[in-house]
Amino acid sequence: MEKMYPYEIINILRKGESNAHIAKISMEIEELQKQFADTDYKTTKNLQYEKMGLELPYDWNEIYTAAEAIRAQIREKEAEMNNLLALKGE
Repeated sequence: MEKMYPYEIINILRKGESNAHIAKISMEIEELQKQFADTDYKTTKNLQYEKMGLELPYDWNEIYTAAEAIRAQIREKEAEMNNLLALKGE
């Protein structure tokens, strides 16, 4: 997933490719949300293992770091989509 700069978004609008670009961003957000769900799964597994007194299958720091990175990417993509929609007038 590549970061878009404001001038690139404006160029997309000028070319009339905004709907395709909005769809692409939406798909990227969905993919990131799936990745985020994986961190939820790992958190749940760790909590189950903790309750049973077993060794944790996943490192808490890795889960947290991955989740934070994904959250940041989701926020960035959502902001990009909101800006595109605002420029488009929707």
